[in-house]
Amino acid sequence: MNPTKFLNLARRKQDRRVRRELRLFNHPDLKMVCQDCISDEKVRRDIQNKLLDAMLAFDNAVGIAAPQIGILTRAICIQSQRDKAPTVLFNPVIVDHSESSTTKFEQCLSYPGVSKEVSRFDKVIVKYQTYDNVEIELTLNDFEARILQHEMNHLDGLCPLGI
Repeated sequence: MNPTKFLNLARRKQDRRVRRELRLFNHPDLKMVCQDCISDEKVRRDIQNKLLDAMLAFDNAVGIAAPQIGILTRAICIQSQRDKAPTVLFNPVIVDHSESSTTKFEQCLSYPGVSKEVSRFDKVIVKYQTYDNVEIELTLNDFEARILQHEMNHLDGLCPLGI
């Protein structure tokens, strides 16, 4: 079998597995407040790989939170543009935000077919850790800030769409 064809088949099989693991609607994992992720680099790398696999399995996904794939820890993956690498954030905390906010329609992988208007801060400053425990502070604006706030709702057991 052609190696490229084999890799494509393996990728599709993995995508189906990831899609089966996605928590939907009223699944109990979506209502859990997640605990901080431990600092073990091997554990974090495994979580990071699972989040990245999940992002790749869904076309047009711009973010996913660990509890959406059954991992009840404070970790998210965001990617606002297809030409930028996704960023995985462990134990993210919003340390500051703008006073201004904007209301726009949002969708969520865990609530397929649902679209709701949600108000979000226009700018946030977030502190987080990488898989290897490096602490980073990042300023996000507009769409990226919206993605981060949406995914962080999942970590707090809240439905990002207010359902």
